[in-house]
Amino acid sequence: MSERRFHGKMEVEIRNCTRKPVDESAIKKAVAETLKLLKLKSDAVLSVALVGEKKMRSLNKSWRKEDAATDVLSFSFLETGGDDAGATKEAGEIIICLPVAAKQARLYGLSEKKQVARLAAHGTMHIFGLDHERSEKEARKMKEVQKGVLEALKFKI
Repeated sequence: MSERRFHGKMEVEIRNCTRKPVDESAIKKAVAETLKLLKLKSDAVLSVALVGEKKMRSLNKSWRKEDAATDVLSFSFLETGGDDAGATKEAGEIIICLPVAAKQARLYGLSEKKQVARLAAHGTMHIFGLDHERSEKEARKMKEVQKGVLEALKFKI
């Protein structure tokens, strides 16, 4: 996980690129709770884009060379951003595919709201340097934090 530590409250900007209504407060709460559980504070801006399958498939093909829609992609800007003291720091962007999240919610027996919150937590952890594909230890940590987020938001798994 990144060793960066920030002070302040993270701003979360949400862009819904679909026609499906989404509970933006659940996404913002999931991000805040994830940072709390990771003992991180950030004054950066985090962007969350909610997209359909066609857009996600295109992004996944471009960035991961996989020709299929995935549930969530994360792009961290923390290590690549400039150090301009006057500039707002951007932590990164999380992209969530709502149709894939809806399918997963049905598969896992969760509401779509809970699954989107779980994916927001998952993406936030990637933004701050955790990667479940890097080690079993990080995979366990990510699962533990995701569960903690849903419990803190009064969601049952």
